[in-house]
Amino acid sequence: MENLSVDLRTSLLPSLEDKGGEIRGDYGYDDRGRENVVDEILKKHRRSTQEESKYLCFVLEAVLETLKQEGISPSATAVFASLMSFMGSDQGQENVVASAACCHALSLVVARVPMPVLRSKCVECAALVMGIIEKVNKDPMVLKTAIPCLGQFVAASGPRDWTAMTPVFRLVLSHLLDQHPKVRKKAQSAVVEIFAAFQNDACVGMLDQASGDVLELSTQVLSGPEHTAHAAAKASNKQRKKAEDDIRAAVSNALRLMGTLKQIVHLLSESCAQQLCSRVLSLYHLQQALLASSATEILLAFCNAPSSGIHVKVLVKLLQALLSINALWNSSDATLEMSAIQLLESLTVHIHQKGGDLGSLLSKVMHILVPQLASQAEGVARSAARSMESIIRETVTDALIKEALDNARQQRAPLVSLITAIESSFGVQYYDSWELSLSITQQLIPKLGRTGSVLASGLLEKIGELCAGVEDVAAGESGESARIAEIAQNTLGICIRSLGPEIVLDHLPLDLEDALDGQTEGRTWMIPLLKLHMKGGRIAFWLSEIRPLISRIESRRLNAAKDSPHSRQVSTLYALELQLWSTLPSFSSWAEDVDEILPELTKTVGPYFEKRNDLRLYTSQAIQSICGQTRRILSHYDLWSGFPDPCTRSDFEDKDDMDDDFDDDSTYINRSTSDYGEKRLKALKMQSKIWMPLLLNAFVNTHSSKRNHLQCAISSFACLCDENIVNAVFKSAMTRLMKIANQIKTGELGKDAVLDGGDTDIERYCTYLEAIYALLGGIDVSGLKLVYQLVLNGMQEKDPAVQKKAYKILHYIVADRSDFCGTEFETIIQNVLEGGATAISASRAFRIRCLKSIILHLLGDKGSNVDLSKIPFINAEGTEMPTMDTVRVIIMPMVSEIVLSIKESNKKTRAAAFELIIEVANAMNEKDPQGGVVSLVHLVLGGLVGSTSQMVSASVMALARILFEFTPIMMPMMDELLPAVIMLLRSKAREVIKSVLGFLKVAVMRLDSQTLLNYTPQILEGTLLWAEDSKNKFRLKVRVILERLAKKVGFEPLAACIPESHKSLLTHIRKQMSRKDRLKSAQSEMDWDGQSFADTLHSRGGRSKGNASNGPSAWQSDVFSDDSFGKKTNRAKSLFGVEKKKSSKVSFKSEPAKARNVSISESQDVLNLLDASTSRRMVGMNVRRSGYVEKERREEDDVVFAQDKHGKLIISEEKKEKKRDRDKFLDGFDSDDSDIEDIKGIHGAQLALKGAQSIAKASSYAGTVRSAGGKSSMGRKNEKGSHHSGDRFKAKRKGTGGDVKGKGSVQPYAYWPLDRKMLNRREQKTKSAKQGLDKVVNAAKDGALKGRKAKRRRH
Repeated sequence: MENLSVDLRTSLLPSLEDKGGEIRGDYGYDDRGRENVVDEILKKHRRSTQEESKYLCFVLEAVLETLKQEGISPSATAVFASLMSFMGSDQGQENVVASAACCHALSLVVARVPMPVLRSKCVECAALVMGIIEKVNKDPMVLKTAIPCLGQFVAASGPRDWTAMTPVFRLVLSHLLDQHPKVRKKAQSAVVEIFAAFQNDACVGMLDQASGDVLELSTQVLSGPEHTAHAAAKASNKQRKKAEDDIRAAVSNALRLMGTLKQIVHLLSESCAQQLCSRVLSLYHLQQALLASSATEILLAFCNAPSSGIHVKVLVKLLQALLSINALWNSSDATLEMSAIQLLESLTVHIHQKGGDLGSLLSKVMHILVPQLASQAEGVARSAARSMESIIRETVTDALIKEALDNARQQRAPLVSLITAIESSFGVQYYDSWELSLSITQQLIPKLGRTGSVLASGLLEKIGELCAGVEDVAAGESGESARIAEIAQNTLGICIRSLGPEIVLDHLPLDLEDALDGQTEGRTWMIPLLKLHMKGGRIAFWLSEIRPLISRIESRRLNAAKDSPHSRQVSTLYALELQLWSTLPSFSSWAEDVDEILPELTKTVGPYFEKRNDLRLYTSQAIQSICGQTRRILSHYDLWSGFPDPCTRSDFEDKDDMDDDFDDDSTYINRSTSDYGEKRLKALKMQSKIWMPLLLNAFVNTHSSKRNHLQCAISSFACLCDENIVNAVFKSAMTRLMKIANQIKTGELGKDAVLDGGDTDIERYCTYLEAIYALLGGIDVSGLKLVYQLVLNGMQEKDPAVQKKAYKILHYIVADRSDFCGTEFETIIQNVLEGGATAISASRAFRIRCLKSIILHLLGDKGSNVDLSKIPFINAEGTEMPTMDTVRVIIMPMVSEIVLSIKESNKKTRAAAFELIIEVANAMNEKDPQGGVVSLVHLVLGGLVGSTSQMVSASVMALARILFEFTPIMMPMMDELLPAVIMLLRSKAREVIKSVLGFLKVAVMRLDSQTLLNYTPQILEGTLLWAEDSKNKFRLKVRVILERLAKKVGFEPLAACIPESHKSLLTHIRKQMSRKDRLKSAQSEMDWDGQSFADTLHSRGGRSKGNASNGPSAWQSDVFSDDSFGKKTNRAKSLFGVEKKKSSKVSFKSEPAKARNVSISESQDVLNLLDASTSRRMVGMNVRRSGYVEKERREEDDVVFAQDKHGKLIISEEKKEKKRDRDKFLDGFDSDDSDIEDIKGIHGAQLALKGAQSIAKASSYAGTVRSAGGKSSMGRKNEKGSHHSGDRFKAKRKGTGGDVKGKGSVQPYAYWPLDRKMLNRREQKTKSAKQGLDKVVNAAKDGALKGRKAKRRRH
């Protein structure tokens, strides 16, 4: 290598020194400001160990040294000139290594040379490189570095230089077929670069000539496989080998060339590209997979070119030619078929996008693709389905539908043929692809819409046949059939919504009456689909078709009830009637004719609503849907849509009957106009005079547990209906409410006593309060004043229900009725603050929401306008106010109440309090980013010196929640906050200690390591005071804090701060954590000795498998629960990782047998059944669950102790006595009977042995053993195999051999019981399981040997 370096330097330096002046003056382009190109290249290649890189570095270092000696800046132009000067010398052409190294350096430098310089020197430089190639006899080492240079020279040339550059281009082109892969790859890159450079108007002539050369080469090479194949067919046997070699060579050359063609086909001139594609299409007839696959890739590249200007006629011809190649669509190569399908899709879509007329080609394409759905290769079937969906999505237009409707009778329209092809895909031969066929149909149906619904009749019948099999699937078909049935139902739902129920029911009628008469099978399965999927239809259709059908079924039911009121027929008819009524809300959802049909709907449905309680649910849902959607249309166009609806606010998301549409309604909103919304509003106002009294009377007369839907309907209607009608209904409700209040006060019922709405006056009072709450969205300010006075009285009531509803009403007024709050805001604050003294636990949740709304208003635009003089509660004695701002003065008592609510017994109240703390903090932070949260923290800190332990505990919990959410903001306060909280660990109140430990758990979790390290001594000093207290699990809580602290700051700093008396605890924690890490990393297998698979899963991770808490309530239970590890207990993971709910009570008696065992079919995770550990876990779980221990545990879990009249438990010893006396019945049997030991402790054994002289002769003995799981309960207490080793049958007299029978005439036997430890991989487990087995085997062998000897003596 050193000699080579010397040779290069000695040959380069003199040449470069001689050419120094030429470098300065001949190139005439100054780029000295550019980066040193040599250093850049050397930096990349200097550390390489490849020989080529080393040669390159030698050349560039020599160039750099020469330029330095000449005082020339090493710019790209200077280096380029230096290299070309050397390559033109004799020294540069004598040494192959030097030539290759210079060409390599030149190829890297040329890309950085300015284009004017390169274009002026390209012909000269190309000739020089060509000369070097010829001189070295096209050595591959030189070729792979010279070809990139030639490609860049050709790409830089102009039209005037093309004549001189044509031989250069053809040389590069010829090396596309080179035998050396590296040379071929460089030539391919060079050709791509050349054609990319020719893509401008100035190079059109060059592009045409270069494309012609490529076409000429392609024609010659691509025809080679066919010509050699014909020649081989005519060759004699002696020439067969040569002919086969020629075929292989021709195919290889074709594949090499096609690898380049697929990259440049879209860059060629249009005429040449067309001829090339025609030449490529001829390769399909050879039925050679590799050639066909490459041909497909070329055609795909031709079609999918982003800037392709291909004429549409060319694409049509290609599509026609592709459809005519039958061999392509009957290929056994899945990859080829998938590529061909993609090509077919691309051609079809591009023809349509370019405005071409597909005509009959569209139907031909679909008829070609449909058979591919039945392909055995799943990839081919799915690729065909995706292509069909794409073609339908792009090509099915309104014009195509109109053409099909005009020519539907002649069956000549392309769309009709397309639909026929899709219908054929539902044949029996496509059974495995029905899922794909349904997916294609789901794309087609919305395209047809109601305009082309007539064309979908055949598809509807096919889908209906699949949906009709749902009942058969439910009766026990496979999961695959169930999935297909579900997809078919969804597809039919799309048909109902897109085509309209009129068309669907015309082709798939319900036929309920004929089915009741036994003439046909009814389509009752259609009713749930109408209920689920119907949207955007017409109510008029329901009134004209469904409603008369309901009347006829009702008449049948009434007639049948005369003879037998409780017969099955009556129940069936009643169920059908209700199912049909349940479709009314669906037909009302985004109905198109609400403004026209609403009067008729009222006239038809109103009497039924008034008379029949069982139909009110569906009617009220329909009304709520109509009103709610009308409000959304008006709001979309910024029209007045009434005040917010009280019953659909976010605080009441748990209600059942809110607008829970399962898809986006924006389509229907955009389809509606503002005029249509106003017409709907006008129609609703006209009918409100009828509906409002009906709804209110129905609400009052319905039980409280069944009237949520009625309240929502009243609320929705009240927001839109006429104010006079709402006021009239409101006054009527208020009058009745006053009468009920008087009844409660006097305890007497007068002449006009109100008796509806409940069984007691309190229930009636609450009922009318709820009715007034529903009317709040339509009441004016004068009415709200009356309601507010009613609320003030309710806030003072001691009855929980009344007070709760009063705060519920007040919450809506404060949150959503700014027209009233604007004038009464100070009064509301005063009354709410005064009501805190009389508020009871049941109303705390709604009171918290009221405080939330008030605080948010204060932090908003109303805070600056509040007059403190109108709020005596804040400044009752008129003393001088502190220097705090007005908002903080008002918020202070509210924050104290919110903090105290954290300790409420009601779960929802606690969750609301935590949520409100964070919302207030966010609002204060938005108003004052610098000190908002800090101000709130200071307010909460006052609770740490509260008079009650409850207040102190609640304040600590609130601080923990704020710290968890706003850790970065609270970091500067930790010097004051953390020591103050830690000091509370010396309190005597256990609830305070519990809260502080929770706070420290959050602090350790959220604070950084350095901060924690500073406070570690104080944390340890406080927490270790409770390290030995097991009550309330304080001991475990302290341990959790220490574990987390150790993970954050490390064991060494923690050990330095912990007292000597508690270092053993830290040592234990370290060992436990190390053990868990080892178990986790080693992934040790399951040990079946007393440990379940679920326990193993938990012990490996050392923490709960549940998800992180998302809500305030879950966060509270995680941090402050009695579970020291903060695990969630309301959800658990199933055996194989599927999350499922845990019920509060588990009853093994009511649980099906299959549910108690591991069910693979019900698991959503895939199991690796080839894994031995998985099989052992499953088998072991079933073994443990089926044994006597599990049975005993279940019996103990189901024990319910009786109680006396004072509530004391009555503990009976009967069961224990039965256990002690359980085996007394065996006293009458032979003690030497070997089966005695097997049945001791088995339940039911006494009954099984009743009347038998011996255990072996008991008729039900086998069944009894099976009922106990086939195991002896006593066998687990004694040595393995001691009962069945055969020792008991040995002769007792000395010197006597052989076995003897027992007293019960039991034949001698011996067996070794099966043990699952025999399957364990651990040698120690297997050894213990085999212990003693050798004695049994040896004894058997000895006995057999003696028997054979005795037999020989006898014979």
